Amino acid sequence: MQNSTLNRRDFLRRAGMIGVGVAGVGVLAACAMPTAPQSDSAGEPTAATAEIVYLDVDETGGGDAAFKVYTDEVIPAFMETNPNVKVTFQPGVGEWSTALLAGMAAGTAPDIFVSWGGFGRKMMEDGQMLPLQDYFQADDRDDFLEEQLIAMWMDSNLFALPKYISSMALAYNKDLLDQAGVAYPDDSWTWDTFLEAMDKTATLESSELGKLFGYNVNLSYSHQWIWQAGGEWMNERYEGTKILIDEPDPMQALKFLHNLIYEYQYAPTAAEIEGMRWPQAFASGRFAFVEGHSWQLSEWLRSLTFNWDYALLPKGPVARAGAVANDQYSAYANTKYPDATLAFMRHITSTENELHMMHSIHGWQPSRKSAYSAWDTESAGAKAGKNVAAFSKILEFSRQQPYFVHDDEVRAIFDPLWEQIWVTGDLSLEEGVTQIATRVNEFLATAA
Repeated sequence: MQNSTLNRRDFLRRAGMIGVGVAGVGVLAACAMPTAPQSDSAGEPTAATAEIVYLDVDETGGGDAAFKVYTDEVIPAFMETNPNVKVTFQPGVGEWSTALLAGMAAGTAPDIFVSWGGFGRKMMEDGQMLPLQDYFQADDRDDFLEEQLIAMWMDSNLFALPKYISSMALAYNKDLLDQAGVAYPDDSWTWDTFLEAMDKTATLESSELGKLFGYNVNLSYSHQWIWQAGGEWMNERYEGTKILIDEPDPMQALKFLHNLIYEYQYAPTAAEIEGMRWPQAFASGRFAFVEGHSWQLSEWLRSLTFNWDYALLPKGPVARAGAVANDQYSAYANTKYPDATLAFMRHITSTENELHMMHSIHGWQPSRKSAYSAWDTESAGAKAGKNVAAFSKILEFSRQQPYFVHDDEVRAIFDPLWEQIWVTGDLSLEEGVTQIATRVNEFLATAA
């Protein structure tokens, strides 16, 4: 890879060059660009021909410093080579997602915006995103992970491009493992090895931090445990029309997780960590193991006060598996300046911008395959001695998170019953899963 480490001056000079290929990346498909600014009779440049608004958020806890990367580096790098386009930054703060939807309803949404998960998919289904496939053709799309892109297609149209890749690895607290006499995890670990390690950490006494735990069960990502057991969450790769979690292999995985909480007590109940959100759980110092996400790396490097590292997620009885999410950029369907908007999207999804963001306070794991090696060796985590390559390794075994046809309606059935299993304990695992599968599949069988 050429010039994978860019200083700020190089980035500002090079990253806004529309259509220029870099090592390992196909030249972007050409599109009609706004013409350069014209001069009036006195020779003075006229005003910019296009004005677009770019909405983005701080996911790293960096605050103003994180937003300054957008305003002082990302936008100027584009405008330097596109002086006929003015880009205004809109920080995503407070109830920004609600405001974004309101702006779409009013026809005043930002031209470029960020989204993820079901929130982004719903906007796609509602026709609020501009189709991209004619501007970002196959040779460029091939540089992205297919499992991430499948959530960005609908009806043979592409409506988003990855902002970064969010993969998962096993984060572990070295200090707690040292106290328990547990060897650090490696690629050979299985569910049995994991159980043995949690059993040893269970002997640790509570500290001034509170009760200590071997693991925090993150139910938002229980699907990857099902895949490790050889099961399926639903009947399709994406946009499922039937839920399958009541089948034997999925039930084996769910029983494994349920036992960690209620039988072995290696993981806390909801009441034991009430008020603690899962992204902050590991930072409390009370857990030997959690599922760490690559987007958390930058904040953890700045804030964690104990020794820690990453390993691959344990291999299940049948397979190794992980999950990726569809953190993405999209263009507003009703933008007044589609050419300028798409030009800016080319810029922010380019390899050079991804590498720049990786080296910034954001510290994102690049989505482009051509930048994977830089993440493994040149990112802040790699330079700090962390095994960030685990995030790249797991991509070989990772799948897109489940999403159903009529997903909002499915969630309305699923979530209350799921909570009664895992939070209130009002339903046994077997009874609750049976009710979920029965009700969800009855709905999906009759939904138009």
